[in-house]
Amino acid sequence: MALTPTTWNPADKEGGVSLSNGNLTATSGGGNNGPVRSVFGASSGKWYWELTYTGTLPVIGVALPSWVLLDYPGYRADSLGFAGGATPKKIKDATLQDYGAPWASGGVLGVMLDMDAGTVELAVNGVAQGVMFSGLVGTYHAASGSS
Repeated sequence: MALTPTTWNPADKEGGVSLSNGNLTATSGGGNNGPVRSVFGASSGKWYWELTYTGTLPVIGVALPSWVLLDYPGYRADSLGFAGGATPKKIKDATLQDYGAPWASGGVLGVMLDMDAGTVELAVNGVAQGVMFSGLVGTYHAASGSS
C-alpha cells in the first residue's frame, strides 16, 4: 500500500491561521473561525489521519473543495464537522447532534474517511465512535477551524 501524506494547505486557509512544522501545525489567530483545509482530497479509497489539539478545542471534519473558508466545518452544506469537549457534537448544515465520547485539549482524534463506502467516522483517543456521517460523494479534504 502506498502512503499519500498530506499537510494543511498554505493557499487554502483563513488569513488569521498560521502554519508551521512543515504545514502540519495550524494555529488560529482569531478571525473567521480559523478554517483550514488539507492539500490532498480523497474521492475513493480508505483514508486515516490523526489530529492532536492543545489550547482551544476546535471543530474538525471534512470538506469539499467548494467549502468557503468562513465557518467551522459542518456549518455549510459542503462540509461536515465534529465539535469536541465535554458534550461532543457532530455538525451538518449547522445542525448539532450528540456524537462520541467527551475529550479535552491534548486528546488525539482519528478521522477515518471511507470514500468507497461514503462514510466518515471518528476515534477519540484510539476508540472508534461509530459512523458519524454517511452518503459522502465527491472529493473530501481534512478540514478544521478554531477560534
